[in-house]
Amino acid sequence: MRRIMLIAAMGLLALQAAAREPWQNGFSVGVEGNFALFDEKETVFNDFKGTTVSGSYTAFLTKGLFVRPMLMFYYEDHDYYPLDNSVPPGYPQPARGKSDKDDHLTEVGFGVACLGGYRFPVGKEFSVDLQTGPYYAIAIDQHQTIFGHHRFDLYNKSSLRWRFGLGLNVWRLTVDASFDLGLLKVRPEREHSDCESNVVSIGIGYNF
Repeated sequence: MRRIMLIAAMGLLALQAAAREPWQNGFSVGVEGNFALFDEKETVFNDFKGTTVSGSYTAFLTKGLFVRPMLMFYYEDHDYYPLDNSVPPGYPQPARGKSDKDDHLTEVGFGVACLGGYRFPVGKEFSVDLQTGPYYAIAIDQHQTIFGHHRFDLYNKSSLRWRFGLGLNVWRLTVDASFDLGLLKVRPEREHSDCESNVVSIGIGYNF
């Protein structure tokens, strides 16, 4: 009986030690809110707020150093101009802005990222991640509705950013913040098109 209790106690201690192991490979899921750092001189499409759901796998190459591939699904609500041809010729254009509750410009799509980083243990239950890497997204639906008029795919459906991130791991939870540097043009066919906005994201995740 004592031997069984001793084996059980040793197993429990091993599990606890593994739970505190900061270099453990594993899957994670998370959700984040994001918003664009918008300049008034830029195309209004650059101004948006959104939500992203993600899944990732963290693989440690050595103690501290890791790579983290990620797969994401996102929704973005963008600002917009009224359509140039939404009003018959000779009539004044409607004022810019969301003057009708059904007017919107939204984008839905998938993104992938491959981040590299380093984890710094802070005590037994805490650690800090610093990470950076490319993020690429492609829209599967980009839909603008203004005064009952619909248009699709007016802007670049591809997005390429470079991400810089900071994460705080507490037990199995992660609270993270990131900054994405926009790299692609909003309207690729236009010579002087703005680059996409830089983006700030704040999220929470669970590590399995």
